[in-house]
Amino acid sequence: MKYTLLIYFYILSIPAYSQINSEKEIVSRMLNASENLHTAKYSFHTEELLVNGSFEITDRLVKLQAKPKNIYFYSQKPNPGTEIIWKEGWKENKMLVSPGSFPFVTFTMKPTSSLARKNSHHSIVEMGFNYMNSLVVHYQKAYGDKFYDYCSIVDTVQWDGRSCIRFEFDFKDYSVIKYTVRKNENVSSIAKKLFLNDYSILILNHSISDYDDVKEGQVIKIPNSYGKKIEFYIDRFSWLPIRQQIFNSNGLYEKYEIKSLFVNPKFKDEEFTPEYKEYKF
Repeated sequence: MKYTLLIYFYILSIPAYSQINSEKEIVSRMLNASENLHTAKYSFHTEELLVNGSFEITDRLVKLQAKPKNIYFYSQKPNPGTEIIWKEGWKENKMLVSPGSFPFVTFTMKPTSSLARKNSHHSIVEMGFNYMNSLVVHYQKAYGDKFYDYCSIVDTVQWDGRSCIRFEFDFKDYSVIKYTVRKNENVSSIAKKLFLNDYSILILNHSISDYDDVKEGQVIKIPNSYGKKIEFYIDRFSWLPIRQQIFNSNGLYEKYEIKSLFVNPKFKDEEFTPEYKEYKF
């Protein structure tokens, strides 16, 4: 009888242990796939919560080279026809913009400027998979083994013709806390230091009008993590997170969908230059 009970409790322990191992394996594969990605081509759909409670929706066609980082995108919504090229170290790290409409004047601007970002949660520099990778790695280090207590494999789903693992990070300790602004800090530098999204700080502080609208000693509200819950659809073929939904305490905060994904296509060098024959710079 005693022997039978030992076997019974051993069998009960196997699923939990296996699930923890598989969660670690999925995170590891996702991080490795993103890190080892050389190039990608895809359509990119975004939905981002604005300060006024509405959502900014964009659709773009993207060409991405990971190292050195080169990005081309063509806007379908909003401002259809707008083309942008950003290349690491090129033009003083400014992006080249062709508006695709009157007055048809190509110009450069800093990708982190308020004009370039407008209502966007991120600059073009953060496009790709490595930005989310850095968040995951940060929370792995910050939480240690407890990190996987927040992880769960929800199910397997079909999305955009691909078999995906629906995977969640549920930060049960999510809260809004107070932060005192230090010397020479702005909203973006605070967010970068704490691995947050700077736009989320604007949403929490309606008295702050822009990323530079804070001063030393000012007490502001910030979230204690990037989001309350992050949901990934991880492609079981490429192991890349091709759909991401980030939630705050009030609901959906960001949605990013990558469709028609081509992994590691060969690009011609001129495809990241304004001289490429298919572009209208």
